[in-house]
Amino acid sequence: MTDTPEQERINAGLKRIRTFRKSLGVIVLGFIPVVYLLYLLELDEWLFMSLGVAWVCLGVVIELVIGFSRCPACRGYFHVRGMTGNIFARKCMNCGVPLKPQV
Repeated sequence: MTDTPEQERINAGLKRIRTFRKSLGVIVLGFIPVVYLLYLLELDEWLFMSLGVAWVCLGVVIELVIGFSRCPACRGYFHVRGMTGNIFARKCMNCGVPLKPQV
């Protein structure tokens, strides 16, 4: 069975959100090993600090992209409903479309 163009658009949007969430996981889990590796390389202090701050800034940018992602089905914010939000939500907080495809 083939998906309709609308369903393909929704699946592509959900895949984009999943990709950003995985990227944030890599950034968060990789922070300590990366900082330790930079420490072992005995870089200058300014370079060491600059790379660490850049790593954190990258994480903040990805988190903002995730937080302001719109649901491809209802066009509302995926992780926000009203004044509350949940970056770990597994389905749209407005229309309930699941992040992972149904099997």
